[in-house]
Amino acid sequence: MTKDKLKNLDLNLLKLFSVVYQQRNLKRSSELLFISPPAVSQNISKLRNHFDDELFIKTTKGFDVRVRS
Repeated sequence: MTKDKLKNLDLNLLKLFSVVYQQRNLKRSSELLFISPPAVSQNISKLRNHFDDELFIKTTKGFDVRVRS
């Protein structure tokens, strides 16, 4: 990863990523972050666009982390 890619990253998005990763649920994540579920979804989209990666995959049991092979 280049320094330029990290330079333009909003660090609040990393906190959001961490909470969603731990909770595997948008609603619970939004409650912990004190923001609405649509705001969580929008910020995940920002991260996906920033890193050009899906990051999370929605499953019947919540969200799973996409692992690049």
